[in-house]
Amino acid sequence: MRTPGARLGIMVVVVLMPLLVCLQAQAMPLRWTLNNVNFDDGGQVTGWFILDADLLTPANCNASCNGAPSDWRLSVSGGNDTVFPPFTYDPPDIGWVFLPEYGFPGNSFQFEVLATSRLVAFHTAVPLTNGGGTVDLAPYFGVIGNECYNCTPYRIIVSGSLEASSVPEPITLLLLGSGLAGLAGLGWWRKRQ
Repeated sequence: MRTPGARLGIMVVVVLMPLLVCLQAQAMPLRWTLNNVNFDDGGQVTGWFILDADLLTPANCNASCNGAPSDWRLSVSGGNDTVFPPFTYDPPDIGWVFLPEYGFPGNSFQFEVLATSRLVAFHTAVPLTNGGGTVDLAPYFGVIGNECYNCTPYRIIVSGSLEASSVPEPITLLLLGSGLAGLAGLGWWRKRQ
């Protein structure tokens, strides 16, 4: 028969293990939010995308690859509404292209409407990483990004940045919840003693 101290030790281990694993299971994907992204015609892009930068590969990365964002919602509005009416780029009819596949630098990517070839493209000052922080949009051949219909007509992005924040993964939340439930059970068990 185990002593009450041994039972308490086992309970502490059972409760703390999920919490410790939870601390180790940091979410790798980041939610990148667009900040002050403006076009030369007065329009703007707002929204976010979730990306695990560790999975990006320069070759053959498109809407179906592991390196593509897991979710996104980008909205364009304002400016020349006749040519570029307000629009929201969101799954499932929008493709993601990591542009190094087409000879662009490793910090270039775009979201494209597969049916109409309307796209919005971005070039960042440095490649996106899972380190987070704020990354400025930066020129590539004088352009930091654009929106176009198969690149004609087009409008150019003249300013903006991306800011990263962590995204909790479902397994992390499950581990945290089980650890908290274990702590509650431990409290109940100790009160009962």
